Amino acid sequence: VQILAKLPNTFNHISQIFIDTSVFTRRIADSLADEVLRKIQTGQESFEDLAVTWSMGGESLTRGELGWIAQGSLIPKIEQELRKHPKGQAFKVWSPTGVHVLRKNEDPKEMAGFALMMRVIL
Repeated sequence: VQILAKLPNTFNHISQIFIDTSVFTRRIADSLADEVLRKIQTGQESFEDLAVTWSMGGESLTRGELGWIAQGSLIPKIEQELRKHPKGQAFKVWSPTGVHVLRKNEDPKEMAGFALMMRVIL
């Protein structure tokens, strides 16, 4: 892999709790996501603690934190929803693999990112 350029891009800073529908039925996953959102919105539990308990992706190890992610690298439906919600708000988005409870940690930011390309030399 070789870094070919450092290009400007818009980045989103988000956290996620992912509930996988290969483990839970869609109905149970939806119910869990609603319960997670209710606990966050009422202040009963923190997003971070719920991510450790419920997230079925690697982000449970980072307490839900996904960091700054370049626009265009997320599922389009997630990017659409990120534009609709204010900073700090938690919301859910469905994908083919499950339900994502997301929180927009910061407003989008223009930064320089990396364009990677693999060259195979035979």
